[in-house]
This record gives sequence, structure tokens and C-alpha cells, in this order.
Amino acid sequence: MNEKSFAPWRENMRAEKMALVLLAHQDDELVFSPLIARLVASGKAVRVVYLTNGVPDRSSPDGRNSESTRALAKLGVPASHIRFLGTELSVCDGQLLHRFTSTYRALLEDCRSAGPFGDLFTLAWEGGHPDHDAAHVVAVKLARTWDADDRAWQLPFYRAANLGPPWFSLFAPLSCNGAVQDLPSARQDALLRAKMIRFYPSQWRTFIVLGPVIFWHAVLATPVKLQRLQIHRALERPTLRPLLYERRNGVSFAEFAERANRFLEES
Repeated sequence: MNEKSFAPWRENMRAEKMALVLLAHQDDELVFSPLIARLVASGKAVRVVYLTNGVPDRSSPDGRNSESTRALAKLGVPASHIRFLGTELSVCDGQLLHRFTSTYRALLEDCRSAGPFGDLFTLAWEGGHPDHDAAHVVAVKLARTWDADDRAWQLPFYRAANLGPPWFSLFAPLSCNGAVQDLPSARQDALLRAKMIRFYPSQWRTFIVLGPVIFWHAVLATPVKLQRLQIHRALERPTLRPLLYERRNGVSFAEFAERANRFLEES
């Protein structure tokens, strides 16, 4: 894949405006690391905002915040361009769908003070983790507010596998989310994602599961894949099969969609 194939999204970027990366948890930046590194190398300012504190009730998020701060520093993002909004609002892991409105209002305030923003990047609509899809819904509303449909992008992380072990798919875009654009330098980007794992010692249980698959993608030189944010998809079921968060997190899509619809209809 050559540099020309990267042009469709790059040509839409507004050089004078900061790119906003909207994430659910500390360590989600691993998915975006090649993109962030490329944006920074091109002279683009990048702001990263986390919408949950990434920990269960009564746990301290300080360790996870420090891990992500170090990881982003390695990618060229200074601490002044990082906002742990979920920590400030005490939005615990798994609870973003219950805190849509207050989180979004705080995000808008952050955008007004830190902007102007151009391009928006967030986690894909894929049914993997309820916080990931909730961050996507927040991004959809923000894109509507900005009238930024042509400047908003999603990147897949993980979701339920179509069939068989390991029962989840990693970095696998859904065709129903629209056309896929690959970043160039696939091997370099896949290796960077694998190297980022070292920044998250507190998440060793997660990476016992995800790590081998991330390294396998590094061997395969799987390219980073982007899709435009599909505004109309935010209330459609990501897949017809049971979603990973329905199996693992006890959250039904019916409940998720009801809360998301109520939030998106708010003025």
C-alpha cells in the first residue's frame, strides 16, 4: 500500500486545526498509535481525551493514567494535550452509557477551551466493549454538532469473532461500517502496536489474551484500517450475531440502544 492510498482522509485534514482522538479507556491508544505517530510526525497537533477512568468502582485510575501518559509521550503527544475526562467525572469502567449527557457536556467545554479542532478519530462501532461503542456514540453527536461527517473516522479494535476460537476478532473492520482505507507502512505500524504493549503493566491480564493476537498481526503486517464515521449506524445493531459485550459484560444491545437514542435526541 503506497502513500497515495492514504490521501483520501489526509486531504480532508485541516492543517491549522488540532486532531481529536476520543477514547474510552487508557490503553485504547495502542490501536491508534501508528496514526497518532504519523500525525505528529507530519506536524499535526493531536489531543487525546479519555471518557472513562478505566477502573472499577473505588479503584484509583492514577496508575492507568500514568501508563497512557508515558505511552503517548513516546508517540509525541505531550501531557498538556491529554485530558482524562472520565477520571475527572468519575465515570467508571463500563459506565459510560449511563453517563452520556454529563460526559458530553464536559467534552464540549473541553473542545471550546482547547480547540479549534479539525479531524475526529474514535473507536469503531463494533459491539466489542460497551464503553467503546459508547465513545463512538459520543463522537457521532460531536460530529453532528461540528457538521464534521467528512472529517470523522473510526478504527476497529476488537469484537466477537464470526466463527470459532479465539472467539474475538482484532483490528477487523465491519463491512457494514463502510469503505476501508489502509494506512501505508503496514509492517512498521503493526510492529508499533505490538511494542506499545510494554507501556501497560497494570493490564497484564488483558494482554495475556490480546497480546498473542496483536503479535500475530505484527507477523502478518496487518495494516491500520480506517473507516469514515457513519452517523446513521449509531443506533443499528453492529452485527446480527450476539455482541461480545452481550456475552461478557451483561449489557444487551436493546438497553444500549435505548440509552444511546435518548442521548442523541437531546438538544
